[in-house]
Amino acid sequence: MGTELRGWTGAEAWIFLSIGDARAGAEASLENVIAAADSNNHAIPRPDEFSQAVGQLLGAGLVRVTNDRYSLTASGKKLYKQINSTRRGHIERFIDTAKVWRTAAPSAEAAIPWEVDRERFDLQLGCLGMIGPLLDEAISLGIPVSEYKIRNLY
Repeated sequence: MGTELRGWTGAEAWIFLSIGDARAGAEASLENVIAAADSNNHAIPRPDEFSQAVGQLLGAGLVRVTNDRYSLTASGKKLYKQINSTRRGHIERFIDTAKVWRTAAPSAEAAIPWEVDRERFDLQLGCLGMIGPLLDEAISLGIPVSEYKIRNLY
């Protein structure tokens, strides 16, 4: 089965690197992984995006999830080390890895159905004004939106 049909979107690279970065390879909480994801991509993954990526990574045998703790498997650690052997910034590392994985996934194994506990995924949106491309989507998904009327950040 081709990679496009299996759904490797690039989010798997984002979440894989974030799990590896979260606690320097040790088991990490969901909060640690999300914080690392924010650092790697300046964004917070959506619950469906996170679930799909973790399912792909579980199927590929690259990550392990136990009692809401996330870690890399032995093969995941080997791949993580290989990806990090090239010296570059963390955002460039993510973009390069995602680009490669979209066309040449690291595994031909099927994804494992998996879903994050949405109660633990407390999404909220903060904005400087009630405008913007994400506002309608956030409201339609029932995500709480807070407006912070700040004229500037300096």
